[in-house]
Amino acid sequence: MNTHFLERKTAYLLFFGFGILALVAGLVFLFEQAVTPVQAQDEAPDTSRNPRDYEGSRECFSCHRGDLRDVHENSPHALTLREADEDGVVLADFASEDVPEFLFPGEDTARKVTAEDIQYAVGAGRRIQRYVYDAGDGQYMVLPFEWNVTEQVWQPYTPGHPSPDAGYDWNAGCAGCHTTGYDADNGEWAEEGVQCEACHGPGREHIELADEAGRRASEDEIMEIRAAIYNSPDAQMCGQCHAAGVDASGLPYPATYLPGANLLDSFTLAAPDDSAHWWPTGHASQMNMQFNEWLGNAHANSLTQLKDSGEPVEELCLSCHSADAGFQQRRLALYEAGELSDPAPQAATADSAQFGVTCVTCHAPHQADENGERVAYQTGSTDTYALCTQCHSNTNLDFIHYPAQEMFEGREIVPNVEAVPSSHFTEENGPRCATCHLTTVPTGDAVSVSSHSLQPVLPGPALNIEGLQDSCTTCHRRQVNGAQMQALIDDVQADTRARLDAAAAAVQDTTAAWVQTALAFVEGDGSLGIHNYAYTDALLDAIEGELGLDQPDTGSAPGTGS
Repeated sequence: MNTHFLERKTAYLLFFGFGILALVAGLVFLFEQAVTPVQAQDEAPDTSRNPRDYEGSRECFSCHRGDLRDVHENSPHALTLREADEDGVVLADFASEDVPEFLFPGEDTARKVTAEDIQYAVGAGRRIQRYVYDAGDGQYMVLPFEWNVTEQVWQPYTPGHPSPDAGYDWNAGCAGCHTTGYDADNGEWAEEGVQCEACHGPGREHIELADEAGRRASEDEIMEIRAAIYNSPDAQMCGQCHAAGVDASGLPYPATYLPGANLLDSFTLAAPDDSAHWWPTGHASQMNMQFNEWLGNAHANSLTQLKDSGEPVEELCLSCHSADAGFQQRRLALYEAGELSDPAPQAATADSAQFGVTCVTCHAPHQADENGERVAYQTGSTDTYALCTQCHSNTNLDFIHYPAQEMFEGREIVPNVEAVPSSHFTEENGPRCATCHLTTVPTGDAVSVSSHSLQPVLPGPALNIEGLQDSCTTCHRRQVNGAQMQALIDDVQADTRARLDAAAAAVQDTTAAWVQTALAFVEGDGSLGIHNYAYTDALLDAIEGELGLDQPDTGSAPGTGS
């Protein structure tokens, strides 16, 4: 080991103690390959869009009652567009002195906007709310200012759109993702907001079949009813709006897509080198690009990766590698609770599973807690650490697979190496998976969102990019700058990689079994020392001692116990 590396490594220990970079690069190596694993169901529905085929959410809720209805009706999806004359919809203060002035079509002079000018309110109003006015001749436009709900003030609105002027055009720029059953040819829609049929497809056939079958439907009739509506963990349902690109007519949303079809047949995603949509680091720079980012990480390709591994695909594997597994388990739970009729849903198998880790693996679009309140995640809580470690952990050390939790927390793997928890883990309110892997990045709409690339914003690529903060120096800027931090990350990972390779080459048939276990653990963690350098270093020291390899003399650091 050269003195250049030793100096950096010692500085690293002195500044931060063991584990300084836990979670920073985590799964970078798992998410390197960009993939496009988009699949449609075996028998996709007719993709011709007819507003008359949409029955509306009220009709859906005549059968699908309870928490499903209550949770959806109060969700941001359902509230993404509402008529302004409904009570409590418009949140802005039109009596304040700073109400903006605007020159409306057909008027000679600009004047203060009034509540009566507003036709629709855009958004549930968690942070901001925007407003749509009627520009005449069936054309709607978005006002160039918005109400900041958090700060209770008016502020300018500049669309995060490659052409800001076009971003004010409600019909051409917004309507396809804020309504259900939008017909771009005539500018009409079936229902305001993102309602049931936006994700599950037009419901007319589904409802007609259910009505014809009545209360004593046969199993064949029930199967036909189910097949007439799209109910799937398919990420494309979300991607129709949570993606940036253009359809064949140049609209920024897929105007002809229906759930169950192949989204990319009708919609071209923004290219990865499109600087109008991406930061140079590979993170989306515009709102609602989660699908674009998802396609580029290993979650999207996890089922394909599993099937191509050559290993038997077991149910335990599918539980983490395919959204189908959790989706079918939730449906089986509904069946066992008496909320689904015969025939019972079937558990996912290697043959039936179609999707990798998709949006609904983590996000719960219809779930409520014991109080009937909407919850965002499938775990039923807001604890993202529990969500990630459902899969990124491994308690069965006979088959070590992605043990990020055990590495981060410093759990004992082999009895002859003392476990060392990461200092990030032991720090009160310290960072967890989402802190770095769902890092917050600014967008063109002046709103910061959690990136779904699942990669940290590393210091090196983020150097000298105005407005973008990397995931490391956000907390450690007083100790080190971005260039120094990136150099440290590179040194730690290169050193760990070299030591792993050397140890693996030295293993013999007679080598102690614990060495293989420890090597598989460090390799399987995937971070090459970043999740918990102290523990990684201790395990490699022990392995090298057992194998008779030269060990680097890294010295010791005060307060680390080494």
